[in-house]
Amino acid sequence: MYSNQGQSYQQSYPTHHQQKNTGYNDYLTSMGYPHNYSLKCHGKDFAIEIKPDATKSNWHTVRLEAAKRLDGKQVYDWSNKISLQLTAVELPEVAAFFLTLTPNVQCKYHGGQNNKGFEGRYQKDSVFSSLNESGKPKMGVKMSFVDSMMFGHLCLSQYCLNFPHLTTDAAYNAFKLLGKRLSNS
Repeated sequence: MYSNQGQSYQQSYPTHHQQKNTGYNDYLTSMGYPHNYSLKCHGKDFAIEIKPDATKSNWHTVRLEAAKRLDGKQVYDWSNKISLQLTAVELPEVAAFFLTLTPNVQCKYHGGQNNKGFEGRYQKDSVFSSLNESGKPKMGVKMSFVDSMMFGHLCLSQYCLNFPHLTTDAAYNAFKLLGKRLSNS
């Protein structure tokens, strides 16, 4: 909550927003999502997944994960995935990208060794998204604009949870402005 005394900003959340001492599915349930909720997009060699998540300090965000397809099967090796959680600054940038408001995005220096990242860019007829980690192949997926939009909607809804009086329309309009600024820089 903002206070003129001391000019500081502190986040305040109702009890149901707290993730402490609860499992992931408890978090999902408290936020209105079904158990094990995620969106996935499967490509020829890899799959990418997005999930609602919250940081240790209770900032609502998303987690992106990617896995390699097992040889000749419609099964992906999720036990050897690349996984990263978007920061507070990255969430609106990635939302703007997935909502097709900016042509590309790059998030770097994730993980304990700062060796993970996410990249996205538009192609002529699709959206290309990839996760990378040192020592693993770059895991990229060609996504349809519809898949990208749904990933963007999840980013948007998670972002709005951090601002109880912010509507999704207001956030979307802010992301449009952000997209213009990012595209011009």
